[in-house]
Amino acid sequence: MGFLEDLKQPSHFYEFLHLSWGIVEFEADEGILMAYCLSSQDVRAKPLFDFSVGKKLWLFRNMDVLTIDEYNKVCAFKNKRNDLFHTGSLYLSNLSDTEKIEIMDMGLEAAGIMQKMVVVLNELQQGRHIYLRKQKEEKHL
Repeated sequence: MGFLEDLKQPSHFYEFLHLSWGIVEFEADEGILMAYCLSSQDVRAKPLFDFSVGKKLWLFRNMDVLTIDEYNKVCAFKNKRNDLFHTGSLYLSNLSDTEKIEIMDMGLEAAGIMQKMVVVLNELQQGRHIYLRKQKEEKHL
C-alpha cells in the first residue's frame, strides 16, 4: 500500500479518503466472494454484494476472520468517513492538518486490515473452511 502512504499528506486529504475507503469496500466485496466461494459473475453473489459495508464487516467478525480490535478499527474509520460525507456533522474545510492526518492514519490502517483479511479468507477457502455458528455471543462485543 505504498501509494496510499505516499498520498498521506493533508493536501491530498480528499483523494486519500476516497482511495482508502474504496480499498475497504473493494476488499469487503472480495472477502464476500472468498468467504462464500463465489465468483463475481455468480448470481448468488448479488444479494451479498447488496449488503452494506457495515453488514459485511459484521459477517467477517462473526466468521472470526476479523478480530474485535480489527472490526472496531475498520468500523471507526467507516463511522468517521460517514460523518464527514453523509451527516454533515464535520466540515472538511474546517479540519486541521492534525485532524486530517489522524483520519488518514485510520484509513491506512483500515485498508491494511481489509487487505490482510482477504489473504486469510483466501487461505481458508483453499482448505474449504466451514464457519460454524458461535456459541457465545459475548465474543462479538
